[in-house]
Amino acid sequence: MKIDWSLWEVPKQKYSSANTSINSGRLPRLFTVVKKHLGWTKDTMNFDIGSGKYLSTIHEFFTKHKILPFFYDPFTLEWAVNTREITSAYGRVDTVTISNVLNVIAEKKNRIRVLQQAKAIMKSDGTVYISVYPKEGCGVGEETKPDCWQSNKKLSEYEKEVGSVFPFVEIRHGIMIARLTSS
Repeated sequence: MKIDWSLWEVPKQKYSSANTSINSGRLPRLFTVVKKHLGWTKDTMNFDIGSGKYLSTIHEFFTKHKILPFFYDPFTLEWAVNTREITSAYGRVDTVTISNVLNVIAEKKNRIRVLQQAKAIMKSDGTVYISVYPKEGCGVGEETKPDCWQSNKKLSEYEKEVGSVFPFVEIRHGIMIARLTSS
């Protein structure tokens, strides 16, 4: 399968939101919700989009559960790392995680791009797990600190965008689950 590298170029966006990567020692909620309510399958692969700066907690979690993790973040990881991860995982991963990423991207076209990346990297029967931090949930976006954006949208407000890339979308247990095929 040939990689479309144009999909993985660093996007032009007003806010990189690199400084929103703040959980240095805490596992993002998305991972524990999937574990508790849906279950992770051992001996699978996961690709985390928008991983941020702090990978060790997520890496330890997946290693403990016998899942091979891959990480991608165009703003916090070096291009050589991103390239290696994409090349190793392309079209092969069972699950993709997008944890608190869509809410820190101001431009709709760049949120769609993240979803297209998820579609490209996973197997045709793969699953995407999405969470957002809604902050106030008022739907009015704002710059929260220099180079950081917060959309202030509830998870359900992203359903149409996710549905434009994935035909099967549902919200369960406070996370969004997207697939190319019905489960």
